[in-house]
Amino acid sequence: MSKTGIKKIDWARLAAYIDGEGSISIDVQAPSEGNNFSPRHILEVRVYNCDPRLLIWCKETFSGGNLKPVRNKNAKPHWNQEHVWYATATKAEWVLKNCLPYFIIKKERAELGLAFRLLKGTNGKRVTPEIFAKRELIHQQMKVLNRRGKQLPETELVQ
Repeated sequence: MSKTGIKKIDWARLAAYIDGEGSISIDVQAPSEGNNFSPRHILEVRVYNCDPRLLIWCKETFSGGNLKPVRNKNAKPHWNQEHVWYATATKAEWVLKNCLPYFIIKKERAELGLAFRLLKGTNGKRVTPEIFAKRELIHQQMKVLNRRGKQLPETELVQ
């Protein structure tokens, strides 16, 4: 059991859910109408599923995060409603640190996310242009890792 009281098996489960049914990304938020903040980067960890019990388990086991239905413009009437549990910023960092030993597919993304979080400014303050540029570089690297389609050379399966 970790310092937080969360069992190692639960961190391993969460890592598996993120690996298979989730994502690790860095989003860039631009100021919206009426908001006067500078563009900013935000680390996000998400788990998607059509059965909300998994996502409720994530929220309850890991003390928070957010839960919401996913809007799908192209959904067919016979499809189940998809839901997402997500954590951002400090909570996402905490999740990645604890899941890191258990990732199989998204370990490199998790390491990038943690490197990104080391480049944070003072709470509520703008980061320097130099730090913003470093964060943007990591954001671009994450986009490459998250790109759809064939990315890695095909490997032969042992039969």
